[in-house]
Amino acid sequence: MRKNVLMILSLVLVFTLAACGSSKNGETASKEAVQGSGKKVEVTMWRTIGSPEEDKYFNELVDSFNKSQEKLVIKQTTFPGDTYHDQVHAAGLSKGLPDLLYLDGTEMSYMAYQGFLAPLDTYLPDDLKKDLLPSLIKQGTYSDGKLYLLGQFDSGLSFWANKKMLEQAKVRIPKGIDDAWSKTEFDDALAKLKAIPEIKFPLDLKINYGAGYWIYSYLPWVAGFGGNYMNADTKLSEGTLNGPQTVEAFQYLRTLIDKGYVNPTQTNDDDFFGKKVSALSLVGHWMEPTHKKELGDDAILVPFPNFGKGVFTGIGSLGWTITASAKEKGVDQQAWEVLSHFMSPENIKNVSAANGAVPARISVLNEIPDYQEGGRLYLYREQLEKGNGIVRPVTPAFSVFQKEIGQAAMDIVNGADVKGMLDKAAKAIDQSINDAGYNNK
Repeated sequence: MRKNVLMILSLVLVFTLAACGSSKNGETASKEAVQGSGKKVEVTMWRTIGSPEEDKYFNELVDSFNKSQEKLVIKQTTFPGDTYHDQVHAAGLSKGLPDLLYLDGTEMSYMAYQGFLAPLDTYLPDDLKKDLLPSLIKQGTYSDGKLYLLGQFDSGLSFWANKKMLEQAKVRIPKGIDDAWSKTEFDDALAKLKAIPEIKFPLDLKINYGAGYWIYSYLPWVAGFGGNYMNADTKLSEGTLNGPQTVEAFQYLRTLIDKGYVNPTQTNDDDFFGKKVSALSLVGHWMEPTHKKELGDDAILVPFPNFGKGVFTGIGSLGWTITASAKEKGVDQQAWEVLSHFMSPENIKNVSAANGAVPARISVLNEIPDYQEGGRLYLYREQLEKGNGIVRPVTPAFSVFQKEIGQAAMDIVNGADVKGMLDKAAKAIDQSINDAGYNNK
């Protein structure tokens, strides 16, 4: 945390100066639009650079908006993803934030806690709110009960399964979340799959993704056992992260590894779709194009098992916020006009086509065959629309949760004591929260 604070403070001077001039980090607004705007109101916007397809979409979106009307002009600045949020924090401290800000959902809490964001509740019309996936409202709502972030899409997370392998092993294929495997069925399925010679490790948990993945990917498992990472009331982790249900969930992980169902030293990304030594893969929507290309119709979605307390999925996306700076400058209504345009059905459909994520609006989902009942991606919709999504810890200390949980998980994968590692993580997280004074405000 000390290292992060020093980094942020070192950036404050940079953004104090930058606030008085133009950023050199990838401005993509049309110079002609800005210079020839006349009485146009300028709405400044920052975002992180995404995939080439997503980046192309947003650049075209900004250009088309600027050319479509005579009242507003978006001045867009883009930043590399690996430094973006540190730069955003520094700009907040130096009062150099733009009007519109693109944030990971996990960053919303810190920004709201610091007072850097304006609540969106007064701008959001009821018809749009009712058309949004409930998971996005859950992700964008801070502990004060106010909505600060709107995502154009959400993630899809479950198991990708090789249908041919499941059929070969005579494993029942669940039809949806109400038909999920029980824990006993899941254990039996893994044993049957392990017995097939070409299947070396039945379950690919994406160990190769590293420590940062666990706070997202394993949370649905933990919830299925009745556990969680953070206490909803205290906003601390003691007694929850290291509570009996969460400990049981991570002990189950060790059991899967000990039985040879999971490769604890995995470094490859293609065990499921390339080498085909795994029959199930715990990964999200971003792998759908690859799975479809490599496996065709044999690539199917399967829900998480019901470990006793229900079937869950992860929630996670980037989204748009209006800053307190915009409100102070009196351009918050104009910023909302831009954000409202971004949330239109057409633009949500287009950004989801660019990045493969689940469209935010139910009306858009209704237009896409893959998201209809019986469609190959319907499970993603079903999980999020029915409220089975579990949001990652909504706390300004999220980065500490992610680091400590990830490290504990990787240590457990490598054979460390489960309870000991979770005790250690809970202590470190709560110490950090108390030192920062997050629960005092």
